[in-house]
Amino acid sequence: MTNKECRAQMGLIQTVFLIAILLYSCSELEPEASLRSLSNISDIIVLDNGNAGDASDIEVNFTKQEKTDQILEYRVFMTKTEVSNTFGLKEAQTSTAYGRAMPEDVFLVEGLFLNSSFTDTDGDLITDQNSYTVSVLSVSKDRAIVSDAFTKDTKAFRLKQNNLIKNHTKVLDVGMGSLAIDDSDNLYMATSNIISELSDNLADEYSVLNISKDGDIQPFTDLYPALGGNDFDSDGNLYLTVLKSGKVLKVDKQGAALLITKEDDDRGFKLESVNGVFINSDDQLFVVDNLSNSIVKVDSDGTTKQFAKIPPGAKGITGDELGNLYVSHNSENGLITKVRPNGEDSEFARIPTLSPINYPLEYLQWLGYIKYHDQHLYVTSPSTDKIFTIDMDGVVTLFAGSGFRFKPRGAAISANLNRPYGLAFSKDKKTLYISGSADTEPRHTQSSSPSIIWKIELVE
Repeated sequence: MTNKECRAQMGLIQTVFLIAILLYSCSELEPEASLRSLSNISDIIVLDNGNAGDASDIEVNFTKQEKTDQILEYRVFMTKTEVSNTFGLKEAQTSTAYGRAMPEDVFLVEGLFLNSSFTDTDGDLITDQNSYTVSVLSVSKDRAIVSDAFTKDTKAFRLKQNNLIKNHTKVLDVGMGSLAIDDSDNLYMATSNIISELSDNLADEYSVLNISKDGDIQPFTDLYPALGGNDFDSDGNLYLTVLKSGKVLKVDKQGAALLITKEDDDRGFKLESVNGVFINSDDQLFVVDNLSNSIVKVDSDGTTKQFAKIPPGAKGITGDELGNLYVSHNSENGLITKVRPNGEDSEFARIPTLSPINYPLEYLQWLGYIKYHDQHLYVTSPSTDKIFTIDMDGVVTLFAGSGFRFKPRGAAISANLNRPYGLAFSKDKKTLYISGSADTEPRHTQSSSPSIIWKIELVE
C-alpha cells in the first residue's frame, strides 16, 4: 500500500470515528429531547364573586386534565395585562406569587378562592385599578419523567362592583312559580309543577307560600290545582290565577280566598285558561287568557272585559307608568308584546330561547314571567338559564346568567342559574328576587321541583 493510499484509509477511519461519536452524543441527548409534557388545563374561568375590591372577590376555575395522577399541584398567577406577554413557563416556574390548589380541590362547580393578601406577579396587591391576565401552571410530580405545563387565559380580567346573587331560601320541595311582594317585603310564590301541566294531571294541589325577609317559609293559602301569576293591590290583597281554568282568586291578608271569576259567569268576557296577573297603580286588574289569546280587565265585582287581542302563548304581564302593558309569551320565538292604553298591540322585542335537542314532549319553559322597573323590563328565560332586560326602545341585554345550569353564586352576570322563572323587586328596588329550579341532576329536562328562591343585590 502506498503512502497516499494509507493516508486516505486513515482519513476514512477518522471520519467514521467522528460520525460514531456524533451518533453516540445524539443518543445520549435523546431522552431529554423526548421528555413528555403534562397535558394542559383548559377553559380558564375567572369569577368576580364579591364587592370588596381585592383578591378575596376572585374565584379561578378551569377544566382539569383527564388524568391528574402525575400532577403535584396547580399554581394560579395573576399578571398585570400590560406585561403579561413577558410571563411564561420559565417565569411561572420561578415565581412565588401564586395561589396553590391540589387536583382534588378543583372541580366543576368550584375552583380556587383567592384571599385579600394575594399579589400579582409583580408583588402588588390586586385592586380594581388594574387589568389582569390569569395563568395556570400544572406542576409535575417528577420533572425527570414529565415536564410542567403552562396555560394563559386569552381574556383580560378586572374587578368591578357587581350585582351579587345569593340564596334567599333553602331548597323547597315544591315547583317554582310566579312571585309577588307585599309592603313588608314578604314574598309570595304561587307554586305548581311543570310535570302536571305536561300530563294534564291536575289532581295534585298547591299552595301559595309566604316567604319572610329572612327566608322563612309557611303556607299562605288553601290548596289549589296548579297556580299561575299573582300580584298585590294597594290594600294588600293578593290576586292569583288557577292554571287551565278561568278562576281568579282574591286572597286577603289572612290567607282567606274569594273566587271573583267563574267559568260559568256570563256577565262579561269568558275566561277559560288564565295565567299572568298585573295590577296597576289605579288598582285596575289585568289577566292574560291563553284560549282566547286576550288580555282581560277584571273589575272589583268580577265583571270581565276583553282589553286587547294578543298573540298565542301569553304567560306573564306587567305595565309601566304610562299605562302600557307588556306580555311575555311562552313560545320558541321569545316574543314580548307591548299593548298601548288603547288596546293596540305590537311586537316589542324577542328574548333568546334554546330548543332542547330531540325532546319528545311539549316544551313549556321558553319564557317565564316579566316585571317592569325603572324604564326596563326584566324577563326570565328558563330555556337558556338566563335573565334579560329590555329598555324602552326594545333593546335586549343580558342581565344575569352564564348559560351554564347549576347552583348560582357571585356576580349575577356569570352566575350558573337553573331555570329562572318568577320575578319580584323589593320595595326599595335594591333587591331582585327570582324563583328557579334546584333540580341539578336533572330528573327531567323541564323539572320545576325542587325549587329555590335567589336574590340579587343590585348595585349597578
